[in-house]
Amino acid sequence: MNSAKKREAIVTAIQKHIENAGRLAEQLRFSEALRVITRAYVLDPINESLQACEKRIVALQEESLLQMEIQRREEEEYRTQTPGRRIAPDGAGRT
Repeated sequence: MNSAKKREAIVTAIQKHIENAGRLAEQLRFSEALRVITRAYVLDPINESLQACEKRIVALQEESLLQMEIQRREEEEYRTQTPGRRIAPDGAGRT
């Protein structure tokens, strides 16, 4: 395989890895998505598209973790309020 065809094959493979990682991240399967990116780095360790994809996945993961922590705190606050004066975390009235 000549150099140009080999490079084209690598670019195509990396793009497929990026697409697969993106689908996994959309499903909140961040660890799997990052493993896909890690495998793609073997093909081209300095690929800017891979680096950008990895940054997006990490940012999505951090945002997801933050949202989960906020929800956990709201639920904990709801459970610890005085009985009879509880207000649902979504602000929907008293129970």
